[in-house]
Amino acid sequence: MPCTAWIFTTHAPQRALTAYHDLPHGDLIVAVDGGLEVILAHGLTADLWIGDLDSLSDIGALNSLPEEKIIRLSPIKDETDTEMAIKHLISIGIQEMVIFNDLAGRLDHVLGIIQNLLFAQRQGIKICVESAQQRGFFLFSDTVLEYPENTLLSLVSYSDRAVFAGSKNLAYPLENITLYRHLSRGISNRICASGAEIRLCEGEVFCLITIL
Repeated sequence: MPCTAWIFTTHAPQRALTAYHDLPHGDLIVAVDGGLEVILAHGLTADLWIGDLDSLSDIGALNSLPEEKIIRLSPIKDETDTEMAIKHLISIGIQEMVIFNDLAGRLDHVLGIIQNLLFAQRQGIKICVESAQQRGFFLFSDTVLEYPENTLLSLVSYSDRAVFAGSKNLAYPLENITLYRHLSRGISNRICASGAEIRLCEGEVFCLITIL
């Protein structure tokens, strides 16, 4: 079973924090609808395509895949294609996923991806979204952040309140700090040394890393 599923959405950036040509051999490369075109443009091969054909401009690109690697979805459905892809990957036992998306354009789609992350997190899946400069994920109880000094870090509570037990190597420490869903206190912190850590003891918190 592959260790990680790399999910290329329709709005996958031309480059991401993880270099496409460095994706580990044996992992699963997944195309969500128009994301197949990004995969092919980088000389990669999709192991699975999932979509409803509403954003794949060249339908002939599907000819690069055998039929058993294609999951066609109805355009009339409640879930987004990305959510359907995540649910399918969970059903086949994938425990780690990275979603490639530029995090630009339609805000509702970006918010939908954050909902997808929260859904998978609650299933015990390690999952994040990556753009060219950013990586977003939900915190676990203890999270180690191996990023360069001066990396921007923002925290947004998805619970009524989120309580932190402490932190390490952050410009603004989180000892006994509470963040609230309706207040923006957690925006624009910074990592001030490698090996930063966050200890969360209550709540669900979205973390957005920005490499400057």
